[in-house]
Amino acid sequence: MKIRSELGAMGKTISTPASRTIDVVHAVGVLEHMAASRKSVMPHEPGRLEVVRLLRETHRTDVSGANVDLVYAARPASKRSLVSHVHFHFRSGQEELPAPSLDKTAASLRLYYPRIELDIVLNALRSHKERFCYFWEAADGSRMRAWLFTPR
Repeated sequence: MKIRSELGAMGKTISTPASRTIDVVHAVGVLEHMAASRKSVMPHEPGRLEVVRLLRETHRTDVSGANVDLVYAARPASKRSLVSHVHFHFRSGQEELPAPSLDKTAASLRLYYPRIELDIVLNALRSHKERFCYFWEAADGSRMRAWLFTPR
């Protein structure tokens, strides 16, 4: 399995295919996970998209520690979304981060970041703007992508 992390204050993330121009939006911590050598049974089957609005922080471990965990209450922002909590996990060390995951039974989303990205994510979470989390997973489970998003 391979995880690619495009982290940092990514001020520009949406592009149009024809001109490759970029519209300004604010996304933090785009995490992408691809499972190695997993082929789709039905190549055109749609995946699953979860869109949730973050409400308030409900739990936080000590931010001065090597590993930090934050939990936010969330409200579904689309008809098919079911997530009620988003867990942000910040891990130190050089080991590979786990893939973002959706736990349907607990109605929670888990996102993993390197510890060095804590301040960037905290600044986005502390902003007085609306905050959303998106989670997309391919129908065959071979790819997934998750990100924290704050509109203009």
